[in-house]
Amino acid sequence: MFAVVICIAQMIHSLLSILVGRSIDSFIKIGTDSNLSELKNLALVFFAASIGRGVLAVTEAYIHIKHIVYDMDRIFFEKILNTVFELSPGQASQDNTGLRVETVRKGNTSGQEIVNILLSNLLSTLLRCSLALGILFWINWKIGLFTIIAMVAFTFISIYINNSFAEEFKKLRKLDSDVDTQFWEIIKHLKHIIVSAIDRTIFVEYQKRHSVAMDAGRKTWLSYNRKASLLRNLFFEHVTHGLLFAYVLYLTTKREISVGDVTVVIAMLAQIYNALNGLGSIQRQLIRHSVNVLYLKEALETVPLCGDTEGAVTLEEPQGKIAFDNVSFAYPGNEGAHALRNVSFLIEPGETVAIVGPSGSGKSTAVDLLLRAHAPASGEILVDDIPLQEVAIRSWRKRVGIVHQTTALWDDTLRRNITLGVERDIGESELERILEQAQVTEFRDRLGEKWIDTKIGENGIQLSGGQRQRVAIARILARNPRVLIFDEATSALDTATEAQVQQAIQNALRGRTGIIIAHRLSTVRRADKIIVLDKGQVVGIGNHEGLMQTCPAYQNLVAHDIRE
Repeated sequence: MFAVVICIAQMIHSLLSILVGRSIDSFIKIGTDSNLSELKNLALVFFAASIGRGVLAVTEAYIHIKHIVYDMDRIFFEKILNTVFELSPGQASQDNTGLRVETVRKGNTSGQEIVNILLSNLLSTLLRCSLALGILFWINWKIGLFTIIAMVAFTFISIYINNSFAEEFKKLRKLDSDVDTQFWEIIKHLKHIIVSAIDRTIFVEYQKRHSVAMDAGRKTWLSYNRKASLLRNLFFEHVTHGLLFAYVLYLTTKREISVGDVTVVIAMLAQIYNALNGLGSIQRQLIRHSVNVLYLKEALETVPLCGDTEGAVTLEEPQGKIAFDNVSFAYPGNEGAHALRNVSFLIEPGETVAIVGPSGSGKSTAVDLLLRAHAPASGEILVDDIPLQEVAIRSWRKRVGIVHQTTALWDDTLRRNITLGVERDIGESELERILEQAQVTEFRDRLGEKWIDTKIGENGIQLSGGQRQRVAIARILARNPRVLIFDEATSALDTATEAQVQQAIQNALRGRTGIIIAHRLSTVRRADKIIVLDKGQVVGIGNHEGLMQTCPAYQNLVAHDIRE
């Protein structure tokens, strides 16, 4: 439909030029009733064609806005979100945030621009050239032949110039990308920059990088314009135009074309020149935008590292039994240093297990493998005696709740932050019970009359660290998972606040399998079982009393790292 509208609009545009030429010829011959009648008819046709062109312009704008601008935006972002949601957590945390934002933003904008260029600009340009050339052949085949030779030469020169600068345009895109990435990094760490009084240093660094990109862009575009002006514009706009216009005047003196035809030829030559200039611009834009789209395409074609296998088992109501069987793992690019080596342990349903060890011992890595952020290099993880790689990944993650040291909260109400992603209706009485279990009701007064319908700001800025952790616990309770994981959930809290969060954790763990990673003895000693890791290996398994007798590594942790 869009292409048809553009086609008809260009035909009417060319028709108007022909009508002007015919009107001039009729005006020169005026003096008879037949000439006056022809002028009246031409005026009516011209008026009708102008109205039709206006209606088509409105229609074209309507279709463009409705089906290209907004539909394409929706399609792009839905595709992007569906792709990134399929990534493993390990892949999602690999890229720089500023780079991801900049890649998606520019890729989406450039994708829409390319569609717009192809559907609107390129189609319209090709139609204008074709119609104008056809009219020139219709008026005089010699003019048409001369014009098509000039068009071919102009097109080849344009392609040559644009291709010679293609690599330069890609380098500019990389420089622009670096500048944008640094800008988003600054915005992300704005609070740290301000409180650390390093704003001038950051500003100078950004200014230097931005200046390098601007200088490179200025140099490249000046060089491009200089080359284009000498090789292309001078050739076609001045030399070819001058020769062709002289030839048209010569044909007029020979009575081979009329004065009206001269005006049509001039209009068609201008139309062809503008169209060819447009093609050069289109090629430059396609080169520039294609680089952005290529980055986005690479991102969208990222293959999930831990996707579902064929015939994956869906866990509806897992018991919560977890086993690591001789599991080893090394991070990509660091295969020589194993994060985990031959790790084996068993967690029974309903059991609370603490995993302890010095920094870098593999505690968080074990949790990541359990969530299938990565796949083990060797060995096997089993859930309810089923190999984890054979379990439908979404069904497993839905039944696992995790609270990290830093809680991700949305700039929305407390209610939405707690119920987000819950696939069942939660009544007010159940929600109140969840809030009590998570100790969230302890700060009801702070939120005022709106209570759980109060907006808590970006990342819960209106709440303290301990309050944010309790909101995170309430959120996993609302999902009613079978397995709970607390990864350093209290490590950044003071002793008094930790006690409140610890009570919330104990409430949440009742009747569920729990995994706790912590550095405080008050948290660890309550566990049914403690697993001690050191340099990626299990060096002790047992309760607090037993390990204090048999495990030197645990004794060292208690003496130095794990404190009341």
